[in-house]
Amino acid sequence: MPTTIAPRRVTVVAPHSRLDVSLPVQSTVAELVPQLVRLLSVETDRAGGAGWELHRLGAPPLDSAVTVTGAGLRDGEVLYLSSVDRRATPMLFDDVVDAIASAAADRPGVWRGTVSRRVGGAVACLAFAAVAVAVGFSGLPAGTVAILAGALALALLIAGGALSRAYGDRGLGAVVAAGGVPAALVGGLAVLAGDGQAALAVTAGRLALAGTAATVYAALAAVVVAEQRFAAVAVAAAVGGIAAFTALLTGAAPASVAAIVCCAAVMASPALPMLALRLGRLPLPSVPTDVAAFRRDETPTLGPEMVGGTEAAERILTSLLCALAVIVACCAGVLLTTDDRWSWALSGLVGAALLLRSRAYVGVGQRAALLLAGAVAVLGTAARIGLVGDSGTRLLLAGLIGLVGAVCATYAVRAPAGTPSPYWGRLLDVVEFLALVSLVPVAGAVLDVYGAVRAWGG
Repeated sequence: MPTTIAPRRVTVVAPHSRLDVSLPVQSTVAELVPQLVRLLSVETDRAGGAGWELHRLGAPPLDSAVTVTGAGLRDGEVLYLSSVDRRATPMLFDDVVDAIASAAADRPGVWRGTVSRRVGGAVACLAFAAVAVAVGFSGLPAGTVAILAGALALALLIAGGALSRAYGDRGLGAVVAAGGVPAALVGGLAVLAGDGQAALAVTAGRLALAGTAATVYAALAAVVVAEQRFAAVAVAAAVGGIAAFTALLTGAAPASVAAIVCCAAVMASPALPMLALRLGRLPLPSVPTDVAAFRRDETPTLGPEMVGGTEAAERILTSLLCALAVIVACCAGVLLTTDDRWSWALSGLVGAALLLRSRAYVGVGQRAALLLAGAVAVLGTAARIGLVGDSGTRLLLAGLIGLVGAVCATYAVRAPAGTPSPYWGRLLDVVEFLALVSLVPVAGAVLDVYGAVRAWGG
């Protein structure tokens, strides 16, 4: 069972009083400030109608939306409760060295323990993935490779579950368990290898089995570690396995299967937010027909009750969008390996559609995933065209890329200054609609549907 996280015992200093208090780690600063004001009896000391804010000595106020854990509060800290219209003056130092040391320690970009934790977890995950790849290329018999890779995946799954459940460190547990995904892929690839075949040789059947193994592993990791982000791995691996299995059964070309998969994935993306709401178990709002229905259906909902479900739904949506990004990027890579110009056009079109679609999401992870996948598809298409084009084509591509860079630089200058223009927003909506509508006819050209129709019609 997860360990219970103890509250943070801190000292809160008001203008004329102080209080030693335990702060629940799940409470936000906005929830704590009114209670602290009441406990410290400072409401009568406030001049005017300004509110109160909580801050460390010499530091800016704590964000009212973050929790005690998110603010990094520790036992024994001293916090100051100050009126908004009487913010604390900057600290004065009588020693230059002390002033420099304090300024250097508090500035952004300082290497802290949290950064070390993230780097250590990332290196550990990459190391486990490298072990799986090394086992695959070790030259051992395929059966031995499958056993070793499966054992590694199982060990990492158990270790991640132990870190998450026994020690209450779900973040590190998820990182450790994520290192087992490559091991599951290697094991799935090696299971069907025949005598004399390389363990990591890629065929449609072996890819289908590898996708199945990765899907099962990700589903188990999501349950064992209690981390919704493994849904992205499960969805991407499942789609890849189904695509490989379809190619195996039908004998279709990989580019044809990739064209169908990427178009279906992009067109299904508008349904992902509603799916995330369902999976997050959030109540869907009902639109009343009249005032009486509005008053009859009005039921008060506590904000804290929705916080957990909202955060879960947001993580699920981010996972689904990351899976969509991986699927589209892989399909674009398959399309660009062919010599068909229509396949290249579909890759660039799908990338542009993702870039435009990213505007609908406000989460950093959500938008970044779509932007990255779209950029990979578009730039990959440009590179593929440049490889086979002449000098004039390459100069044209260079000019277009430079134009895109100039537009992005202009946007970077103007974006913080104000809200985007509704006219540009509407124009981009129209362009996005045209890009989505164009996917089907271009995919039909990749599948040679028009040639088949002409042949059928004589």
